[in-house]
Amino acid sequence: MLFAEVVDGQMRLNQMGQIIQTVWDSLPEVYVGCKFDAFVIMPNHPHGVIVMGAPGRAIHESPLPPVPIAERRRMLLSKILGRFKMVTSKQINALRRSSGQPLWQRNYYEHVIRDGRSLNHIRQYIADNPVQWGFDLENPAASISLRRGDF
Repeated sequence: MLFAEVVDGQMRLNQMGQIIQTVWDSLPEVYVGCKFDAFVIMPNHPHGVIVMGAPGRAIHESPLPPVPIAERRRMLLSKILGRFKMVTSKQINALRRSSGQPLWQRNYYEHVIRDGRSLNHIRQYIADNPVQWGFDLENPAASISLRRGDF
């Protein structure tokens, strides 16, 4: 696969996966006040949790006219993920000698985590994701019956 392979339920990152991990690990240096929590690189996509800090510390935009806090948080998330995608794309495309080729889908999935119980559930989902790869619809090696939902 593109970024890693799953061996005995564990991720084995290739060079591209290592680039993704390094960029993720560098984000707290740029976005002070945000916490980069649970993270896993799957063979063809990553999963991660970003905890936004207190509005006064984590939100760097000062748009005019004033924008509600919730809107500014979305803008910060877009900036973080935009930087993540840009830096990883440049480095991976340099490695592949494929300058300008798209690496990521245009958008991303986001979910607002509202309490500790939900956070722990999502952390567990991320931790268990490599073990579940054999059943994942994104896995081209998953059986046809799994893809159709024939259980």
